[in-house]
Amino acid sequence: MEVLPAGGSVIDVGSGAGAASLPLAPRASRITAIDTDPAMLSSLTAIAAGLGAEDGRDRAPEVVTVAGRWPDVADRAPVADVVVCHHVLYNVMDLRSFVEALSDHARVRVVVEMTEHHPVEPMNPLWMRFHGLQRPDGPTWEDAVAAISSLGHDVQVERWDAAPLHTYESFDEMVAYHRRRLCLPSSADPEVAVALKDLGVDPGNPVGLGRGRPLMTLWWAGTGET
Repeated sequence: MEVLPAGGSVIDVGSGAGAASLPLAPRASRITAIDTDPAMLSSLTAIAAGLGAEDGRDRAPEVVTVAGRWPDVADRAPVADVVVCHHVLYNVMDLRSFVEALSDHARVRVVVEMTEHHPVEPMNPLWMRFHGLQRPDGPTWEDAVAAISSLGHDVQVERWDAAPLHTYESFDEMVAYHRRRLCLPSSADPEVAVALKDLGVDPGNPVGLGRGRPLMTLWWAGTGET
C-alpha cells in the first residue's frame, strides 16, 4: 500500500486474526488491532510475532490489541497513518459515528473492504422457499458509498474478485450450515440439499452461493491529526 509510509502505523478495526493488517507488516512498525473477540486478537498477536524473520526485518511490527466494539473503544486507539476495516460495515447500526471515528483516526487514508451485497443475501431464495419470508436485497456497496459520501468524504472505489466467501469440506457440511442458518431441524437436510442444487450448487464443489465473491474496496482521505 503506497499510502502507508515505511515504518508507518496501522489501525485494523474488526481485525479478526489480521487478514487486513498483517499483509502490511513489512511496511508497518505498529499495528493496533481492535476486535470484540479476545481469542482472535490473541491469534493475530501470535501470527505477527513470527513475521519479522519471514520478511527479513530484525523484528516484527509492534502489535497493540484493544478488545471492544468500535467506536466505543476508539478513544483507546492512537491516530495512525492508515485505518483498515474489512467486512464489518454490514452490521454497523450507527454508520455516522462509526465512519467518523475511522476518519478521525487516519492521518492519510481509510480503507474499507466489503462484498457487493450483504454476505447472506444469496440465501434470500432459501428464506422464501422454506419460510415464505422476503428478505431485503441490501444494503449494498452503493448504499455504503452514498452514506459515507453524504458525510463529506470523497469515496473512491475499486472492484475485484476473490475466492468464495464460504468454502466447505463437503456438500453435507454445506447443507448442515445452511439448514442451521435457516433455523430448520436436521430432518430438513434432504430438502435443503435439493434447494441448494436448485440454486446451482455443485455437490462435488460446494464453494458457496450466489455470484461468487466480487469484493469492493472503498477508500477516502483521513482527517486525523498529522
